[in-house]
Amino acid sequence: MIQALIVDDHQLFIAGIQAMFSPEDGITVPYSTTNGHEVPHLLAQHPIDIVLLDISMPHLDGPGVLKLMHEQQLTIPVLMLTMHAGL
Repeated sequence: MIQALIVDDHQLFIAGIQAMFSPEDGITVPYSTTNGHEVPHLLAQHPIDIVLLDISMPHLDGPGVLKLMHEQQLTIPVLMLTMHAGL
């Protein structure tokens, strides 16, 4: 079973992503946060296999989260998400 963490500043988007997956699909999204600063702690505390990460967030954006992960040598796969059509 793949366990994912979703990081997005919109709680409604998080709920939508969580609703898309079920254990029957082989993937669940049991962990989420709207605050990029929490990502290293969540990765250290939970068995997370992949991070679904919003590129554009207040306070700490997706690239900033990636930098934190790199600095702490967290080598978990990341899928970047955005609602911006131009990216």
